[in-house]
Amino acid sequence: MKNRIFLLLVALFVFDGVHTSTAFSQMPQARLWGISPLGAQAGKETAIRLIGADLDGVESLIFSHPGIKAVAKRKSASPYAEFLNEEPGVEPGLFTLNIGADVPPGVYEVRAAGDFGMTNPRCLVVSSMEEVLEQEGNNNLVEAKPIPFACAVNGSIQAANDRDFFRFKAPKGTRVVIECLASRIDSQLLPLLTVYNSRGLEIGRSRIDKRRDALLDVVAADDDPMVVGIRDLLYKGSANHFYRLEVSAGPHVDTIFPPSAVAGSEVEF
Repeated sequence: MKNRIFLLLVALFVFDGVHTSTAFSQMPQARLWGISPLGAQAGKETAIRLIGADLDGVESLIFSHPGIKAVAKRKSASPYAEFLNEEPGVEPGLFTLNIGADVPPGVYEVRAAGDFGMTNPRCLVVSSMEEVLEQEGNNNLVEAKPIPFACAVNGSIQAANDRDFFRFKAPKGTRVVIECLASRIDSQLLPLLTVYNSRGLEIGRSRIDKRRDALLDVVAADDDPMVVGIRDLLYKGSANHFYRLEVSAGPHVDTIFPPSAVAGSEVEF
């Protein structure tokens, strides 16, 4: 009887070891954490970089709109490539993004396909405005980096004490709409926006709304430059606290009335 119990325990131990070994030897799963920059202008070519893990062999990207395509960037050809009959390999994670001019502005999904399967989706923003990359050294009003009016800034809040400032000019009387995309593009940032006039006086402030993003609507009182600052509401920061700051003259819908309509009917709003 004791021998039978001993043999049973040995069998269970061996089975458990094989099962555990099998579990730990599973293939990794490709993961996409984000892309840089976060968006691109319709009708333009943009160089992008994938950020993630286990992205080995990724040579194609799949988008939720057929008008968005990407081509993997190739390495420089080896001087012996022709002799060895070799084609240049791809630069890991680097692609050239092509967005058709007819692709509507909005948020789209992108996935990467490689040796370890298809990744999770991440967001890509398509806009009709000029795209700008944040340049560090913009952590106070004096260091505010100049940006063109009607543009989208791709940036991030890297640390708890990080604040980003940007300077722009809008003609007197222009309605200036400043919108920060964060939650809508899978960011951990809880944005707080502040606008200052040319004398450094605060003229507007907006924090997260029900969508967890922030929006400011101000009118340019003169032709002098204005400055917009952004930080995290909870004073947090990391590589995952990224944002897109859109500064333009609109249009932007604040509200509609009536807020509902009967299906199949024609209603004036």
